[in-house]
Formats: sequence, C-alpha cells, structure tokens
Amino acid sequence: LGENVKTKGQYFYQVALDGNVAGKEKQALIDQFRANGTQTYSATVNVYGNKDGKPDLTNLVATKKVTININGLISKETVQKAVADNV
Repeated sequence: LGENVKTKGQYFYQVALDGNVAGKEKQALIDQFRANGTQTYSATVNVYGNKDGKPDLTNLVATKKVTININGLISKETVQKAVADNV
C-alpha cells in the first residue's frame, strides 16, 4: 500500500488494476505492461485510515473506480539500438 505524503501518513491508498495485469506486481507487472503496449485499464483505488503508522484495512475511508492510460513501455536496449541505428 502507498502512503499519502500530503497527509503525513494519515491515509494509505491501494490501486487494484483490472484485466490481465490484475494481481501482478513488480517486474511481472512491468513485463505485462510492455507486452500490452499502450492500453487503457480500469482500476479501483481504495483509501484506508492509519493505525499505529500502518494501513488499517478495517477502516476503508473511500473507494473510487478510475480509468488509467498506460503508454507503451520499451526496454532500455531497444532505445539504445534505435539511437545507434539513427546515428
């Protein structure tokens, strides 16, 4: 869960993406974004209260469905090759 910096830890947020990226994290999520290219995703943002400096998952403050557009991701090697080929 992420911490809202503006409220100095009073709230924590969680973003849950739908589709074939649902439940993926870290490198697996990045790899799936790369494979998908530019795409629009639906997501649910949950905001939780704070308890002892940690998210209190029993205190759901707000929830909202959002649409997120992710532009296609390319690897560092692809960029380096494109630069080298155009020089």
